[in-house]
Amino acid sequence: LSRGRRPDGENGRSDPPPPVLRQPDGVRFADHLRTWSRDALAELLSLRPDLLAASDHGFDALGRRATTPPSLGRCLVRSDVGMLVVADALAVSSPASAAEIDELLGTGDVDAVLDALDRLQRRGVVVVENGVAAPVAGLDDLLHRPLGLGRSIAELWDHLSPPVAADLVELLAVGGAHRPSTTARAVACRMREPDGLARLLDGAPDNTEAIIDALVEQRSPAIGLPAGHLYRDVDRYDPLTWMLGRGLIVPVNDGLAELPREVVIARSPQGLAPGAVLRPIGVQPVAGLGVDQVSAAAADQAARALEACEALLRLAVGGEISVRKAGGVGVRELRRLGKLLALEPRDAGRLLELLHAARLVAASPGAVTETPLAGAWWGQSRARRWLVLVRAWLASPSFLSRALSTDEAGDPVPALGGDDPVAAAHAGRRVMLEAITTVGGGSAHDPDQLTEAVVWRSPNLWGTGDPPPEVLVEWSLAEAALLGLTALDAAAPVLDALVSEDDEAVNRLATAALGDDQGQFVLQSDLTAVGLGPLDPAVAGDLGELADRVAGLSVPTYRFSEASLRRGFDRGWTAEGVESFLVEHAMSGLPQPLSYLIADVDRRYGSVRVLGATSVVVADDEASAVELAATARAARLGLRLVAPTVLVGPVDPHRMVEELRAEGLFPTLDGSTIGLSAGVGRRRSRSEGTGNADKTVGSDVAEGGIDLPPDWTGPPLVEAALSGEVAEAVEALLATDEAPVAGSATDARFDLDRRLARLWNRPAVVMHLSNGELVEVRGVLVDIDDTLTLLGDGGLEEVAVESVVSVEDPAR
Repeated sequence: LSRGRRPDGENGRSDPPPPVLRQPDGVRFADHLRTWSRDALAELLSLRPDLLAASDHGFDALGRRATTPPSLGRCLVRSDVGMLVVADALAVSSPASAAEIDELLGTGDVDAVLDALDRLQRRGVVVVENGVAAPVAGLDDLLHRPLGLGRSIAELWDHLSPPVAADLVELLAVGGAHRPSTTARAVACRMREPDGLARLLDGAPDNTEAIIDALVEQRSPAIGLPAGHLYRDVDRYDPLTWMLGRGLIVPVNDGLAELPREVVIARSPQGLAPGAVLRPIGVQPVAGLGVDQVSAAAADQAARALEACEALLRLAVGGEISVRKAGGVGVRELRRLGKLLALEPRDAGRLLELLHAARLVAASPGAVTETPLAGAWWGQSRARRWLVLVRAWLASPSFLSRALSTDEAGDPVPALGGDDPVAAAHAGRRVMLEAITTVGGGSAHDPDQLTEAVVWRSPNLWGTGDPPPEVLVEWSLAEAALLGLTALDAAAPVLDALVSEDDEAVNRLATAALGDDQGQFVLQSDLTAVGLGPLDPAVAGDLGELADRVAGLSVPTYRFSEASLRRGFDRGWTAEGVESFLVEHAMSGLPQPLSYLIADVDRRYGSVRVLGATSVVVADDEASAVELAATARAARLGLRLVAPTVLVGPVDPHRMVEELRAEGLFPTLDGSTIGLSAGVGRRRSRSEGTGNADKTVGSDVAEGGIDLPPDWTGPPLVEAALSGEVAEAVEALLATDEAPVAGSATDARFDLDRRLARLWNRPAVVMHLSNGELVEVRGVLVDIDDTLTLLGDGGLEEVAVESVVSVEDPAR
């Protein structure tokens, strides 16, 4: 536990031993930090990056910042179960050695307690000196009801009536002290001992101990009292009244009492947390799959995820993903998208959330639209497009799997619904990925064991709410598998590189897994086009307008049909443009069956036209109809001749009547007239050139393009401080602060404080001079001021500090 100390003389200065106090505040903790080595300080700043800013202003500022509840809270959020349980134990009994903490908890594993104390010490949460640990100031403010206990009898002392307090002092043979707080601590010290509690229970009414044991088992400090109960006389036959009179429960108001934590400790000889798991839970391999097998499966899934995201983004470019009026993409739309892209609706929602996290799409009123960043994304290589999605997932403050889960009312949650950020979404998935990579070697893991290990490492991240931690970890595992970071319950090689932050390996492995974009494909006589590998986004986008993607195949395969070609013609393609595109990108020319199909569709396309109309105007004769169609007002109304005496227009019939009357005519509205209303989609004219050479995927987005670095791989990750930042902060810290001068009067007082405070609330042997003779006093040190107050078998005894010759711990 002494790791991190800087040897005397390093950095050109000799440091005196620092003070170790009961709860070191910011100033005193700063003195403790002055003894740390460079490596220990660097580790502290790496584990708690929020301290970096304070380190520029010296050790005093660093100590104050490190002991504030917000900074300690950030640290505890990422602490493991072992650290949290030991911190709770120190909040109950401090200072304490590892053996005393183990006895309090009942875990029977002192080494595990030592390891947890070491982790807490390296994070600056506790101070350990000669095997005795104490939490820094500010920690108690964060630990509400440590180990499930209520307040101490010392904290509840002011709620006791003077007669009850006096009875406690007499029954426990504590004796008076010069300060009430010293007396209260002495009573607490005696009360937590089984013998002391036995004294209080002597002569208790029937069922009293059974009631106490029930309260101890429930660990509930709040006990309801009958109205007016506090004003009743002590009844020797009423257990509740009797316990109030003995301080076994303490009234805090007329209707509520609390069970002092000392009663729980004394009635729990087996310990307060005998089942606590203080040691890390390892993730054991359950099957040897081989790295090659895992790599191949992960690469295939990564390619599928990337292609599905590209397809969704193309739909967003065309405004083909609808958004509900209430916001978000609903269940019905996700089912449609899943069927279109051969995905489960849940996965369609996850990938749509992923595109939003990567800032490639946005939920606009009515439809999902692309963002200006989408054009830049299309311009990246295949591997970099995938890495943008992966890093967006790593940095996302929300769970992708929230889409299509159920809310509190049991209704499905829409995608892109604007969920609130969740701490576990970002920080928790990092912990989960680190746990997966510990298996290594292409070996699979047991998902249930992995979940248990991940939650142990950071229980505060996952919380205990709804959804529970197990569900959140399951979501994160599913999202990692969907992206191709894991396969067959094993980590892909690229995941190991991501966790270790080896960017060079990440880029190399991603390129090897996803390959390069291909610009050519093979046209076959069965009206299919087969890619030789992943197709270039522009080529795949154009081919997807003319043919239907065949789902379930590992290589990109498209099938031409009358319906698919008609869809292309609807979007502005011409027969010449289709053939030109296919000849340009096909390796083996245009097969005759496909050529015939294109010609047949071109011949039949547009032979029958459907016109949209809202109003139908019928004239008595052909001349009147022609004259009306030639007027300027008719042009503004969109009226056109469709028969010798019939005109149609897109204007509402009632408005059409008013407009024609303004023209000087006398129209009538026939109630039997049927108006047809149909939306006409925008499409390019079939006469706009011969081909699609100027049409690129995301071209509308790219026109407003933004400049990005060539190695862009998505939004930055908010992780621990960079090693360079930490090194600079440590050097600045050491350069801006001076250590206390050794041998000074202040230093001598620090040494005395350190020796005394290390024994506070602990058994001590004090040797002091009294009337010229050396006298020994033994007991628990319950107060340190100008006098030392010890609680011995005969009660409290005070010793003036000036007369003290030595203070020792008899157990050490």
